[in-house]
Amino acid sequence: MSAINFTVPIKPVAWTRPRFDSRNNRVYNSERLTEYENQIALFAKAAMRGRLPFTGEVKLTAEFYRPKPKPRKGQKPQVSFIGDVDRYLNAIMDALIGICYVDDRQVVDAHPKKLFGEPHVIIEVEEVKC
Repeated sequence: MSAINFTVPIKPVAWTRPRFDSRNNRVYNSERLTEYENQIALFAKAAMRGRLPFTGEVKLTAEFYRPKPKPRKGQKPQVSFIGDVDRYLNAIMDALIGICYVDDRQVVDAHPKKLFGEPHVIIEVEEVKC
């Protein structure tokens, strides 16, 4: 079994639904999400070191770090940052298609975590035998 892991020094972005531009009759993603996925892909390519994408089943582990917001007067401190963990994971899974694996359907085991800290993302992709 082989694995790759890498860290991307970027503030995590949650996946959002594509938008439809009725004037130009086209579908597009937000610029913020597109830039985020491009950065993830760039670091993934470097981590793969020219290897071909995994073709078997894979395990994906991702840790998303964002700064802890200061509580507003009279409110309890946040226990987690805003955004569903599955949306953060989906953005990563989409960015890794064709680089770490052929298709995101190959991900059979996923372990996402949202944590407070200096903004960055830690990703590990491991080929597994099921």
